Amino acid sequence: MNQEFNTKKMLKENQQKVSSNQGGSSSKGAVKENAPTKKHISYNKYDDRVLKGEEKLMERFSCGYSSLHKMLILKELSNQFSTPYL
Repeated sequence: MNQEFNTKKMLKENQQKVSSNQGGSSSKGAVKENAPTKKHISYNKYDDRVLKGEEKLMERFSCGYSSLHKMLILKELSNQFSTPYL
């Protein structure tokens, strides 16, 4: 299965916005307006094949765990909700 994914680099002006939102100190309990959302994935003891598959895909697409999941979500969204070419 040969699939091409969008691997364009982020514009410098957008990189600055992202980096400024990730760093810095804030008081306890204060939530930044554009703070990144964090979610955790739980694996059962029999999910070894999922973990091995993640490692293979990360190596194949030369990306990290977070980027891989974002890429796969966007790919599936386009498959499920895009208008097929006739």
